[in-house]
Amino acid sequence: MLKDDETPIVELVRQMRDEVPLFRLILVVGMTNVGSFLASIFFATVILPALAADIGGLTGLGEEMIAGAQESAELIWGALT
Repeated sequence: MLKDDETPIVELVRQMRDEVPLFRLILVVGMTNVGSFLASIFFATVILPALAADIGGLTGLGEEMIAGAQESAELIWGALT
C-alpha cells in the first residue's frame, strides 16, 4: 500500500483505515492528543483567566501558586526535621 506513489494521500489514509486495524487505533490516539491539546489551550486562554479574575488575574494566580508551593515546602521540611 505504501509503495504506491500515485495514490492520493486522502485515499491512502482511507485504505489504511479500512484495511489495517492498528491504524484505526493510531488515528484514535492521534485525535485524542489533538483534542487534549485544544482543550489545554482553551483552558489556559479562557477558563483560567475567568477563574483568576477574583484574585488579580493571572499574575495574582501565579503569586498564589508560588505562595502555596512555598508553604508546602515549609510543611514538608518541618515534618522531616
